Amino acid sequence: CNHMVCALMLGGKHYILDATDSYLPFPQYPGHLQGRQVLIEAGDHYLVDTIPVSSFDDDLISSEYQLTITNGELQGKVIISLKGAIKQNYLYIINNTRTDDRLQMMKKLITHEVPKMTVTNITTSDIQNREDDLIIQGDIFITGNIAQFDNDVYITPDPFNDLLNLMIKEDRQYPLDLETRNNRAVKVIFQIPEPYSLLQLPKDQLFSNELLSFKINYFSNDHKITFTKELRTSAKIIYKKNFSDWNNALKQMQNALSQPIIIHREKI
Repeated sequence: CNHMVCALMLGGKHYILDATDSYLPFPQYPGHLQGRQVLIEAGDHYLVDTIPVSSFDDDLISSEYQLTITNGELQGKVIISLKGAIKQNYLYIINNTRTDDRLQMMKKLITHEVPKMTVTNITTSDIQNREDDLIIQGDIFITGNIAQFDNDVYITPDPFNDLLNLMIKEDRQYPLDLETRNNRAVKVIFQIPEPYSLLQLPKDQLFSNELLSFKINYFSNDHKITFTKELRTSAKIIYKKNFSDWNNALKQMQNALSQPIIIHREKI
């Protein structure tokens, strides 16, 4: 698509300025412009340049959950930190939502509209500040991630399974546009309640292909269980020739995340 930008020549480098973006600091670039070619007027000739692609570490959404089991469900605190292009997307959505509807919109951003998750007491860092990371936090209540059989409790560790709703149907003919690369880090800390003890942790998992990679780890100490997940998508567009590899990667992640943590109630 056509998009007008301004080119700044400074110190022998080209910087592309996009007047339509208000939520990224200089010299970061919006995700939809990264990697695209740009035609620059230069007197009686022109230059063709490519807008830089940021590193994965520059575009990150990280979530940390501190959870306890209360009345057979999970509840606790959530803190979400956003940086780079993903922060720009969130700030754009929040600032362009009516003030009266903004709280409901932030709930959707935190829960991804997963019905089993409820968030209250939401606070944010300054939504007008484009220099620093955006921080969103609140109290969270999650239903359906716990099942109990006799003295054993089975816990599904991941609050929600990223990207699994993007499984591609066999009859799809057109590429899948992800709009931006995904780079997510999730950390969930479970407090083991008395008189329970850890019975089983799932195995760590590592997967990577040219489209997607994930890393899942489990730790336990001091009556706490920590689950971590790192997820990255390398491509913005999934072409038809890659549909099978994409679906296989999502199935691998689904299988890995379906393995429960098991805690056992000690006999008194």
